[in-house]
Amino acid sequence: MCKEVANLDHILAELHKANTKDIKIFLYSYNNLINKLCSHYAELSSKLSLKFLSLQFKTIYNLHKFHTVVSDFVAEQISSFYQTGLRSFRDTIYHYRGKIFAYADTFQVFIDFPDLKEEFKVKILQNNLLQNLLTGGNYTSFNGLLENFIYFENSYSDFHDKILKKLLKTLNESIEQYRLKTFEVLFLAAIGLISLLIVNYIVYRYGISQVESTIKKLKEKSFKDPLTGLLNRRFFNTYLSKKMREERSPISFILLDLDNFKWINDTYGHDFGDKVLRHVARILKNGIRKDDIAVRVGGEEFGIFVKGHLEVAEKLAERIRRKLENSPVDGVKITASFGVGEYRGEDPKGFFRKVDEALYRAKRNGKNRVEKAT
Repeated sequence: MCKEVANLDHILAELHKANTKDIKIFLYSYNNLINKLCSHYAELSSKLSLKFLSLQFKTIYNLHKFHTVVSDFVAEQISSFYQTGLRSFRDTIYHYRGKIFAYADTFQVFIDFPDLKEEFKVKILQNNLLQNLLTGGNYTSFNGLLENFIYFENSYSDFHDKILKKLLKTLNESIEQYRLKTFEVLFLAAIGLISLLIVNYIVYRYGISQVESTIKKLKEKSFKDPLTGLLNRRFFNTYLSKKMREERSPISFILLDLDNFKWINDTYGHDFGDKVLRHVARILKNGIRKDDIAVRVGGEEFGIFVKGHLEVAEKLAERIRRKLENSPVDGVKITASFGVGEYRGEDPKGFFRKVDEALYRAKRNGKNRVEKAT
């Protein structure tokens, strides 16, 4: 049996090497590994002829299966947003609902800790993610699914840690109480239990990390402007309305709009216009500091969240203005007008409006210049 456990270590290592980008393939591999672990649980408990061991193993197994099926369920929903060629989410929704309910019910039957049984019902089964997926069907918002899934993962991880500690404590107490007759059987039990639980926990954490990694990549994709590679308007709105309020250090904002861009598009064509936008994006990426954030607000309008006071943002805006002015694209001069302001805790929309007004004051005053928000 110990040899079989070692083989599971090898399978886990191969799973790591595969580094698949397809979350569904990974989760199915994870499922297969859990099934093999379960067979070892059954074999070990039958060798020891101790019912309590079998029950504890089944409890862990069903909890893991519950999480795996939920992860598969979310992966199907995510695939429906990006149309990766997987089966339609609607075709599999009832299948997954049934499996989730089945493993949840089975877990609750085996768990013998009333407080954790109640916590599982309240914190996990009544979590927004499960309530929406099991009763409401499809999500229509990627961000809504993302937020609910991350919240579910945090709740589940906390619950899993609690139950694992209690189960390990119960196993230790039970082994001590039964005082198994032979040293060989006790040694086999200890090695088998520890090895299986460690491998199981590693697989569980690896599964979580892969799901989180995929979610992170999808989140980054949803915040990325495909033309320029900068962060997009969706990120800008999120940062302006939520994250900026949370910043403890001074933060300023630079808003710039390319001068005469419509004329450039009309004269040289939209392909050239796209080339200009990519050129501006490169200048912003190379010109900002590590902690600053460059975004494409929309069209020919760009923004920079600057970690620092107004004076720092003014100097950065002036450097970028000069760099644009002195970096023509195929002989065509490119300039931009800038508005700069420091955030002082006011309403974010009102703050943006002030910076926007400074930008248009720069336009009225001759373009290719930097104006401060009043």
